[in-house]
Amino acid sequence: GGYVDLIRGVWRVQGCLAVSRGIGDQHLKQWIIAEPETKIVRIKPVYEFLIMASDGLWDKVGNQEAVDIARPLLVGVDEPQPLSACRRLV
Repeated sequence: GGYVDLIRGVWRVQGCLAVSRGIGDQHLKQWIIAEPETKIVRIKPVYEFLIMASDGLWDKVGNQEAVDIARPLLVGVDEPQPLSACRRLV
């Protein structure tokens, strides 16, 4: 009975809240379940770093763009700066 609509590039439940945020809203409980879609990925030593972020970042920044922003602060430097990488991504 409910609907999901694409508004300005973001999928929204009942046209109001982004799907991931709709989980906590009581008035959307009949359409949203709190069962997340998960994926298990084994982190290997060859991976340089991992970026974990919410849709707030991924709605605006693509995967390669995020890597291009973070990598210069994390890889091939004497002193990696993960907090600075996070700030730049934001």
